[in-house]
Amino acid sequence: MIKKGIKTISIILVIACLFSTTSCSALFDALKDIENELNTDKQTVIETETQTGTETNPDSDLEEDEEENSNPNNLPYYRREGDYIYFGSYPQTIKSEDVEITETQNEKGYFLGSDGKYYAKVIADPFEEEGYVFSTREAVVKDNVYYFKVEPIKWRILSEKDGNAFLLCDSIIDNQAYHNDFFEGSNKYIDSTIRQWLNEQFYETAFEKYQREIIITTHVDNSSSTSGDIGNSSKATDDKIFLLAYTEVCEGDYGFTHSTLTEANTRKKVTSDYTRANGVYMNKVTEYFGNGNWWLRSPSPYDSEFVKSVTIKGTLYETSYFFSETCNGVVPALWIELDGN
Repeated sequence: MIKKGIKTISIILVIACLFSTTSCSALFDALKDIENELNTDKQTVIETETQTGTETNPDSDLEEDEEENSNPNNLPYYRREGDYIYFGSYPQTIKSEDVEITETQNEKGYFLGSDGKYYAKVIADPFEEEGYVFSTREAVVKDNVYYFKVEPIKWRILSEKDGNAFLLCDSIIDNQAYHNDFFEGSNKYIDSTIRQWLNEQFYETAFEKYQREIIITTHVDNSSSTSGDIGNSSKATDDKIFLLAYTEVCEGDYGFTHSTLTEANTRKKVTSDYTRANGVYMNKVTEYFGNGNWWLRSPSPYDSEFVKSVTIKGTLYETSYFFSETCNGVVPALWIELDGN
């Protein structure tokens, strides 16, 4: 089409030379300028078509391959040490004094430290303004800015079956409300906001894309048989990450004691520095120092506003805080494929 346009303009200019006082040289110079402009427009059209995909993009196949391969560097999915697995990462320990924080941030909003590690920034809002300290014994001061190192998450293996492992976080990794709506919420796990948080924010933040590939979707039983009470149940859920049920923390095969009133070390969980700055309840008594209460997914039989939980002593609460309280700890559980490495 462009070539036809140039040919038509050339004929017009030849005729114009015959009947015009203007020199043919000037007219043909004008023709040359028009041709150059049309060629420039042609190049622009080609470039535009390439950007919109009309022309073949030689890099498109490469980009698709990189997207499909979420672990191009063949990084290990996890690290195993005996009965424990380190899998995923999350802010936990307060920054050392010798580490300087830079302005560089990654896609998760973490700040790069001078030690090459990433850190989460927190404006402290402790559960109590007095007596709360970090693992370094430094006092947690309300409204102070702190940075917490993003570290591998430690999980205890509860069970292994058919090349898969059932894992429970070995510490209180965060603190959240079971349901954040005091007026409209309930203690049914299927409706809980903590379930949504675990399978969205925590799932996306704690695990890299390639690590999510080995997390198994679990059919989670929320019937009354798992809560230990008749009539307290909700529909089953299909989740990547979930909370343990009342009966599961009494399961001997998982390393727990059957008694709900017996203090069990495997049920005691220590709060992280990160959670202490974020409002978790932390015990300040020497024997149980640093321990916190943590949510189960089982509803209380006595009140629709309460949920069962594990205490600082490793015993079980039939009732604890209202489901909308944010000071209770989160101890996630999940199944993974062990042959991922």
